[in-house]
Amino acid sequence: MLGVLPAFRKRGIAELMILRVFQHGKHKLGYTGAELGWTLEDNEMINRTVESVGAKRYKRFRIYERSI
Repeated sequence: MLGVLPAFRKRGIAELMILRVFQHGKHKLGYTGAELGWTLEDNEMINRTVESVGAKRYKRFRIYERSI
């Protein structure tokens, strides 16, 4: 889960949080990969954020609605 209060968004805080977690996983825990998944395709703010730290989109999650 990644959340930044609205007053502090667009300041690079989310990117820094992601990079710190990556660094910890890589250097302290020996991880070689990570997934930043389960974001909706229309959540442009978070999708831009994860792409800005080097993540590549490889799945799409959509919510469909239909009356029954």
